[in-house]
Amino acid sequence: MAGKPKELSPDRLAYTIPETSRILGISVGSGWRRAADGTLPVVRIGGCVRVPREALNDLLSGKGRS
Repeated sequence: MAGKPKELSPDRLAYTIPETSRILGISVGSGWRRAADGTLPVVRIGGCVRVPREALNDLLSGKGRS
């Protein structure tokens, strides 16, 4: 589905891998690889994979795993 991507809300508690990839400026494939190797902290809820906002903030501030 083409069109303008929806805005990412800063009050969300977690983001999908494609949303996180957009935030980080990396490809979705790279986002999934980083999630698989543990570089990108994820939470699995049923069949869904989410990146917690706090974990993303910690990663970007240098507090997360590198």
